Amino acid sequence: MNSSFSSKDYSLAAVLFESLSPLKISNIEIPLVLKGRQVKVKMLTSSLCGSQIGEIDAVKGPDAFLPHLLGHEGVAEVLDVGPDVSRIKVGQRVILHWMKNSEPDTENPEYLLDGLPLNAGPIATFSETAIISENRMTAIESTFGNVELSFLGCGVLTAYGVLKNDLEVRPDDSLLVIGAGAIGLLSIQVAIAMGLKSIYISDANVAKARFAHMNFAVQVVNLEDKDSQLRFGKIIDTTGNAKVIESAYELLNSQGVLCLVGVTPVGDKILIDPMPLHYGRKIQGSYGGGVLPIKDIPSILKLMGDSGLEPWKVSSKHFSLSQINEAIDGLRSGEIIGKIPIIVEN
Repeated sequence: MNSSFSSKDYSLAAVLFESLSPLKISNIEIPLVLKGRQVKVKMLTSSLCGSQIGEIDAVKGPDAFLPHLLGHEGVAEVLDVGPDVSRIKVGQRVILHWMKNSEPDTENPEYLLDGLPLNAGPIATFSETAIISENRMTAIESTFGNVELSFLGCGVLTAYGVLKNDLEVRPDDSLLVIGAGAIGLLSIQVAIAMGLKSIYISDANVAKARFAHMNFAVQVVNLEDKDSQLRFGKIIDTTGNAKVIESAYELLNSQGVLCLVGVTPVGDKILIDPMPLHYGRKIQGSYGGGVLPIKDIPSILKLMGDSGLEPWKVSSKHFSLSQINEAIDGLRSGEIIGKIPIIVEN
């Protein structure tokens, strides 16, 4: 994709102007002077998952920052660094992630669109060139390609953190993953790499459940089967659906833990019997798996090398930045399974 402007001053980017509406590919103005811990990068790949659908649909409430940029993981090459950047160097390949490293936040970039301010937080990756906070990137040296690494900044990192930090899984645990979307499928892959043998998947979409079963040899569970005697020590819910969460809670064993990864829409409530909580059953939320990317990304890369973990296998199709609305429609409809790499580099 080629911009008609200098890449030093302008960049093509996918902009959300209105909730529940398609993104628009626009030429945005990139600040020439970096501040604080800002880092200018050339985007190589980004990715699309359910989190962006939720942001477009404003599932957490009315969007007060329109128009704005999106995207929170990817792979990039460092072009320039701000005066206070200490860890990141020009020319490095970096994994971009929404979870923070230890450096403090810095000023958000001052993008312009037609002379007017365009909002973006410390990370936004749906553009050719981006300015991102140093604490949202980790430099890597790896033989894996950019598409192969596309999902490390959110999907794989979250799955790894949920299993390792939130649930503290052991190889003898029984694990049920609810929702065969990106995080669900990646959680299955990471769990297999961690040595778990008893892994199950549940999804109301039969095609998605079948995809998980065929590709990762996990067993399928029907949450509607009230006669099932299956009970699980660890359950991950990626759907955020209140009724599904209630059903999942009932499938825990006496000491089981249900970890909520999917975001429940604003105002939705769950109804559970609290009595089992007094005897060891637990229900908890997760904030990105509680990861520290600079520590956990190298561990994931090692896991990929040692165990054959292949996160890109949850990707069924690739798209360019100019095709991003096609990718969004496919993911929203369920036609496309798993995460979607967005190829940004020219």
